[in-house]
Amino acid sequence: MYQYGNVAVKYQDPHRRKAKAYIDTAPPGKHGNPKPAPRTMDEKRARQSRTEALPASKPRASRITALEKSIYILSVLTIIAVLTVLMTQQATIAQNNYELETYQNEIEHIEKLNANLETEVTALSAPERIIEIATSELGMQAEGAKVKILSERSR
Repeated sequence: MYQYGNVAVKYQDPHRRKAKAYIDTAPPGKHGNPKPAPRTMDEKRARQSRTEALPASKPRASRITALEKSIYILSVLTIIAVLTVLMTQQATIAQNNYELETYQNEIEHIEKLNANLETEVTALSAPERIIEIATSELGMQAEGAKVKILSERSR
């Protein structure tokens, strides 16, 4: 309906009409009214015919020169180019962030697998387990004091 500046006009309109009616009926010279309002139909028609008889004014030539138009167009194109570059950079950053997150998830998964494998290696390389397999499955015998257990940790 009414936009920014017209809101005040909506509420002031009845007051303005009253003031304008008063000024139109006021005698000349009062309230800045240089001429009295036409009072008869003849005066109104004469005034209207004078305004119709005025020659039509020429349409104004454009005050914006060709150089100004080209500057405006160039500035709009520059703004569009800059916005395009910014949008491209933002898209590239978003894509790189997605790839980074994917790689970080993959690294976490591999670290978990490595931790599980280290636990398995520790369990399988226990000296008691090796001695048990050697004696039960392979038929080897331990000679008590001559058995030395060498592990990488004791070196």
